[in-house]
Amino acid sequence: MSEGNERDRLLAELVRLSPMPPDEDLTPELLEDYGRIVDALANCADETCIRPLIDSLGYGDGYESYWPVIHLLERLPRARLREELYLGLRSRNAGSRMWAAYMLGRQRQREDSEVLRGLLNDPMEGVREHVALALKMLAES
Repeated sequence: MSEGNERDRLLAELVRLSPMPPDEDLTPELLEDYGRIVDALANCADETCIRPLIDSLGYGDGYESYWPVIHLLERLPRARLREELYLGLRSRNAGSRMWAAYMLGRQRQREDSEVLRGLLNDPMEGVREHVALALKMLAES
């Protein structure tokens, strides 16, 4: 199977699992499937990986299974990633909002402060906490 076909197959599998459920609903089997897919995508340098990866992030820390996704995303083209993170902030998926806010904080672009402040009233506590953390990272940069 060609590299592009394999990537497309993996992304389709990721979309099927997305978004990951909140931590309390995660099963070992689901975490194993997710980790296998993310590991197989570890060398993806294609911008088409950005949206499915952001959409996959669940509400919580996924028992630390989201860190490889964050690191993979941060290796992709920064300008395109930033655009997609802004879209992630408006997602119906609380996990995407939470992690997009956190990643914007890690990028240390002070102009992101205004859009992040708009999420300080998000209905989900974890989103508000990650927004506050992102704003703190921006203030310290």
